[in-house]
Amino acid sequence: MSHYDVSASPNLLMEPNISGNLTHNVDLPNDLTLPLLKDIGWIASGAPTPTPTPTPSPPPTPSGPTVIGGFAAPGSLLNVTGHGWSTELITISWEDGRPLVQVTADGAGDFVVSLVVPFDTSVGSAHRFTASDGRLSAAGFITAYTPTISVSCTTITAAVAVAGSGWPPSSRYAIRSSMLATPLSGTVAGDGAFSTSFTPPSGVLTGDYQISASVGSLFAEPQTCTLQ
Repeated sequence: MSHYDVSASPNLLMEPNISGNLTHNVDLPNDLTLPLLKDIGWIASGAPTPTPTPTPSPPPTPSGPTVIGGFAAPGSLLNVTGHGWSTELITISWEDGRPLVQVTADGAGDFVVSLVVPFDTSVGSAHRFTASDGRLSAAGFITAYTPTISVSCTTITAAVAVAGSGWPPSSRYAIRSSMLATPLSGTVAGDGAFSTSFTPPSGVLTGDYQISASVGSLFAEPQTCTLQ
């Protein structure tokens, strides 16, 4: 672009000849210069930078249903939870296809159901199970452990020692006994073991006391502590 043609009317600032009736106003309705510069990409001094039109976000993809397992010993009960299901009958099956239990979700699409972990489940590895309502399905995992605890105690004034093995590494354990007002907790080591101790509170009598340990719904066989 260099000049407007002299045939333009009214006279424009960028015609080849200077005319006496020019207003020296480059904007409409007096002149076409400023609109033309805007058309080819220029921004007028003092004009705000136009706000770009935001790209519309696509609607979120609905997530499918889920099912959650946990830790359990072979042959023990484990609560399995589900979210995002329809109210159709849901069948939960083991990794080899055998059905374990059936459940119906509530109006919010959630359920909690107890299942028996198969007795032949191998220890120390994660096992896949599935939930299906005939239309949708989801998979979860159950890891089997066979934890144990041992207890060492003597008198009502001496410390009671509790040691565990075979527990899920890095999990939080809880020790319970009628001698304890609240559970004694700690973290399992990377090798699945832990050790802790406590002193019986004043007022505890001599006799036998049960001591148990758990990680979530995973329990070890309780042990007896005999205080003298």
